[in-house]
Amino acid sequence: MSIESETLRNAFDLINKPRDFDVGDLVTWKDQCMKNASLPKDCNSFGIVVRFEEPTRGSGSVGSNQYSDFKDMVIGIIDEDGDYSEFTAASRRMKKFVE
Repeated sequence: MSIESETLRNAFDLINKPRDFDVGDLVTWKDQCMKNASLPKDCNSFGIVVRFEEPTRGSGSVGSNQYSDFKDMVIGIIDEDGDYSEFTAASRRMKKFVE
């Protein structure tokens, strides 16, 4: 098995692993390979789960890398300027952040 196929299989298994958090928990990317948005910045950065919503498509553009990525949660982030922002995310890409 090639390194690329093993990496792809590992990513597939990881994204299909059930989420382990609830509203109010701190979350981060399950792995760097799950990152498809600018925030949280990396696996050491985090946001707080504000609420879950009905899944919506991440993008209306068929060619977008987020077209098939259904957003089913809203997370709150403090950005570099210290401002609080909320954005939608796919919970299957996230895991509980442990301090």
